[in-house]
Amino acid sequence: MTKSKYLALGGAVAAAAIAAGAFVCAKSLTEYFERQHQRRQVEGFVKKIFGDSDRVQTVLDKLSDDDVASLLRVSDKLRSLKDSASEYAGSARDQGMAAIDRLKAALSH
Repeated sequence: MTKSKYLALGGAVAAAAIAAGAFVCAKSLTEYFERQHQRRQVEGFVKKIFGDSDRVQTVLDKLSDDDVASLLRVSDKLRSLKDSASEYAGSARDQGMAAIDRLKAALSH
């Protein structure tokens, strides 16, 4: 091989190493920011329930990332249940009002 081929091969290897390092770094940063985002979401959820308590904040700070992710899943499930209950209550109210209207119509005839 000539000197230029070695340089080209060395440059390609260096570029591949830099690209791999950038990929690993970008993935690590993405995961880090995702964990931080999840932690903020859980803190907001907990503040709604318990208020702004230093004691609760201390407990949250000690939670692992897996614990935070679990709390976030619980929060999502509770929000989903709340939405379902709200939809059901609204539907029941509408059905009740329709029944009252039908009863009024039947009594007025």
